[in-house]
Order: sequence, then structure tokens, then C-alpha cells
Amino acid sequence: MSGGGSPAAPSPALSGRGARIAGAAPGLLDEGFALYLADPFDRERNPEGVLNLGTSGNALCFDLIEERVSAAAAACRAACRPLSGPVRLTRPDMNYLEPDLFQYSDAQGIRSFREEIAKFLTDYARAAKELNPANITVMNGCCAVFAILSTVLCDPGDGYLIPAPYYGGINSKMWLYGELQPVHVPLFSEVTDEESHPFQLTVEKLEAALQRAKKQGIWVRALILINPHNPLGDIYPAQLLKECLEFAHRYELHVIMDEIYMLSVYGDVTFTSVLSLESPKCSRVEQRIPLQQEPL
Repeated sequence: MSGGGSPAAPSPALSGRGARIAGAAPGLLDEGFALYLADPFDRERNPEGVLNLGTSGNALCFDLIEERVSAAAAACRAACRPLSGPVRLTRPDMNYLEPDLFQYSDAQGIRSFREEIAKFLTDYARAAKELNPANITVMNGCCAVFAILSTVLCDPGDGYLIPAPYYGGINSKMWLYGELQPVHVPLFSEVTDEESHPFQLTVEKLEAALQRAKKQGIWVRALILINPHNPLGDIYPAQLLKECLEFAHRYELHVIMDEIYMLSVYGDVTFTSVLSLESPKCSRVEQRIPLQQEPL
């Protein structure tokens, strides 16, 4: 009861943040994927269904995954009860689980897993120095990474620089909890006299976008770079990466490097990971690594 004896107004079921999220319209990617799930294409069973061209899934590795992850199910078949579904079981070396995997683990990620990630990236990304597992955090998907970084690196209303076009899911995840706004760095298909190929990123374009945001009263706190790029497929050369890091250092920006497609580089193109650069001047670089597929 309130002071005058009248009933107090009922409190809303959701917080202000929760109401904002719940009331938001679904993004184009979400709507499209929902249509696909409701009526998925199948060459034989549903040839008139929706063909999903919006999700990047590496189907070439499905047979390898099937072979490697099914041994635990074999143990369950033998000791417990039959499992539903066509599971082929061919790798007995997978039929072993450490006891501590059944307990609460380090919130930063299982240490043995982080150690293997450190070894892999040190080798494959040709890191300038050996990576320390203590500096690696494992999270539940890349969307979660963007959402968390938006809350710990920036404040509501801040902006982030991002070359456009780009993977549209970043917008919703940076806005979801952090309430950040994108500051687009437009890249165009027309090639000017100063450029060598379409959609070319330059530091001058970053500078122009940053100054435009300042005039609009937007405090830019971060720079997001996708390399290899989604959806353009461009590979940023080492010199451009160095120039971008120097630009970020000059304006005290966090750098979020999305390198999830580093294992999908073909032909004679050379991929350069930011980890391989010698002593980058920018000391705040967050990297997203290729441990799963994400929607385009």
C-alpha cells in the first residue's frame, strides 16, 4: 500500500531494458531464417522449400564432425539405452571424458581447451609471440561475444566504426544490451583514381566517418574489422591492418577483429592475422576466432 492507503501501481514484468528488447522488431536475418526453418528445402523431400542462402555453414566438414563426436553415444548405446537418429560410431578414442568435465568449470573456459586454442592460434595465425591461455576467453557463440564486448567496452549511446557493407547481425548484438549505434564507413563498388579495387577500405575513409560522427555528437569508442570480410570476401593486407591499428591508437579506440573466416581462405591469397603483426601500437585488440559458423 502506498502512503495514502491506495494500492500501489503494479510493477512491469520486465525491466526497461527487457521491455526495449522484447518490443524490438525482428531483424531481417531473423525473419528470413524463421521462414527457412518453417519450410526448409530438400532436394528430394521438399524441392519447393526455402533455400537458405543467409547462413554460412561449412558442409564440407560434416562427415569429419560426424566421425569424431559420436563415440560417446556408442558408450550410451552399450550401457544405457538406444539413441534415436542415424549416428555412425567409428572413433573409440572419443569414448573418454575427464571427470572434471561433469563439474562446474572455469567461467573463462576449460583451461585445457584454452591451452589448445592458444597453441593453434600461435601456429596457424603465426602469432608474433606465443599466446597465453590466461588471455583467452571462450564464450557461447560469436553473437554473445559482440553483446558482451558492447557492455564492457562502451556506454549506451556510444558508436562503433564499421566498414559497410558487413554482416548485419552485428548491429542487433551491439544494440541488444550495450545500446550502441553503428557509424558506417561506406565502401563503394566504383573504383576511383586513388583505389585499386572495389569496396576498398582506407584509413582516409575511417577518418572521414569518425569526423562525421563527431559532428553528429556520437562518441566513437571502437573499430570493428572483419577479416576475411563478410560478405565481400576481401582479405586485408598486412599494411592496411597496421594502418588501421595506428588509426585506432591515435583516437584511443578499441579494436574488435573478427577473424572467424581465417580458415576459409583459398587460392594464392595470403591471410594476415592481427596476431602476427609485430608490436602493434594499439594495445586494445579483441579477437573473435573461428570456432563455429555464423549467419551471414
